[in-house]
Amino acid sequence: GLRPSLKLVKAGLKNTLPIIKLGAPAALQKTLISLLSLTLNYILIYFGGAVSLGIFTVIGSLLNLLNAVGQGMGAAVLLLSSVFYAEEDKRSLKEVIKAFIKYSVLVNAVMFIIVCFTAESLVQLFTRAKDIDINMAGVALRFAVLDLILFSLANCFKNYFQGIKNIKLTYIMILTQAFLFAALSAFPLMKFFGVIGVSCAFAAGDLLTLIMLYLIVYYNKKDFSLKLDNFMMLKDDFGVQDNNYYGRSVSSIEEAAEAAAEVGKFVESHAKSGEAKNIKNKLSLCTEEICKNNIAYGLSDKDKQYLKVSLIYKDNKFILRIRDDFKKYNPVESYKKYKLEGLEDKYGLKMIFGILQTYTVDYMGTLSFNTLVVKCNDN
Repeated sequence: GLRPSLKLVKAGLKNTLPIIKLGAPAALQKTLISLLSLTLNYILIYFGGAVSLGIFTVIGSLLNLLNAVGQGMGAAVLLLSSVFYAEEDKRSLKEVIKAFIKYSVLVNAVMFIIVCFTAESLVQLFTRAKDIDINMAGVALRFAVLDLILFSLANCFKNYFQGIKNIKLTYIMILTQAFLFAALSAFPLMKFFGVIGVSCAFAAGDLLTLIMLYLIVYYNKKDFSLKLDNFMMLKDDFGVQDNNYYGRSVSSIEEAAEAAAEVGKFVESHAKSGEAKNIKNKLSLCTEEICKNNIAYGLSDKDKQYLKVSLIYKDNKFILRIRDDFKKYNPVESYKKYKLEGLEDKYGLKMIFGILQTYTVDYMGTLSFNTLVVKCNDN
């Protein structure tokens, strides 16, 4: 009776530990944010009294609400960076960071302008005019929202580092962003500027975190420039060189045929084994058929059209990826179902997977993306 129970416990721990590791950074961040709130409340009560605490309570509530945009973007960065890192897709990782930096700045800049014009009205939504000084609270809120862009940028990089499994830097950024720098800044800011100074503590904490990140990047890369490649903190051998990469978007049946021909040419120029012609034919046919199927059956008028084909050659292996944001569809599972149950195969999957039976074929569904991955050895 005891042995089976121990086996169940071990199995449970084995399945639970990865979940705990994944959630640990978020749990630590929440804990530190709560500790920061307690610290700032103590500072306000000690130096400013109940009036300052009342103003700051309203400011904190509004700032948490406004920072939801940065938190949502950061969560998306975590998911996408973990997928692209597993695929060793350096180009897509870079595109993700660039896109989120761009949209973080634009969206939060608009929010900052709106808050600057409506600060007093927003404050009144959370408190009564007789409880606090509305004008003072409005000024404090305007200084507090200086943090919107800084928070989004710091949160983006923190989640990116978690996605690429740079655990050490992830925890350093959590500690400094969620507690340390904001808490240290609050003491002098409160002494010289009162509650308005404490409202700036969040912005000061995120700014110092980004400065710290820059210094860490410089220490590792020995480069003072602000190149995004440096901030990605990837090993020099991560991914592939440009000459070992092929990629293009596909938006029509005709372009699917063009992509298939280009895949064939890439294989011809890189393959070293006697299987070059066989690999070329199979990967070309797979590219054309899968892209045509996706366009014919997966695309709807309401979908934003995104279909990309990429092929890399690394360590004597070809890795073909076909990614789209069409309707959710898993061709690998569908093929197994057609094969086992003898159902109608309108997608031609039996033919496609038939010629790929000696290759490794996987499907990944992440956020709105479907990704088919085909791997074959060049030997």
